Amino acid sequence: MKMIKTLTFAVLMAATVTLLFQISITRAVAQNKASQDNSRQFRLRAYFERYAGPAVPDFGDQFTLVGTVARFESPDQRIGSFGLHFVVTAPKAAETMLNGILNLPDGQISIAGLSPTQGSRVPGPITGGTGAYWNARGQLEHLSLPNGVEEFILTFNGN
Repeated sequence: MKMIKTLTFAVLMAATVTLLFQISITRAVAQNKASQDNSRQFRLRAYFERYAGPAVPDFGDQFTLVGTVARFESPDQRIGSFGLHFVVTAPKAAETMLNGILNLPDGQISIAGLSPTQGSRVPGPITGGTGAYWNARGQLEHLSLPNGVEEFILTFNGN
């Protein structure tokens, strides 16, 4: 009889601990969902000013892109700069590891991730920021438009 009571008590304690953890996880998910509803988006024009790397990158090569950015609606007013560093992680540069930073008037936004370079591009993850972009999380998408314009679309949340 004592064994049954002990076993019953242990099962009840395990169920209680499990329930407590589930409540905590549910709250975390709800907070995360609410913060995604408050996301911000920037459309920036990218002006690539320098490319430092091999003519045709291949597995193991590294290269860097740097330049300035402007708001998409006012391309003549450059507001910041960017630097992106790539390491080719697949033959024929089919995939790259990237990290970089955008310097904007209100702070910085950092980007890091792994992205295919062939076919459709995958957005790079925004991994943090400073100033007005403190704790930023989201993604940076790079589009090459038909008229030769390069565009960054940043969708993120923070603070």
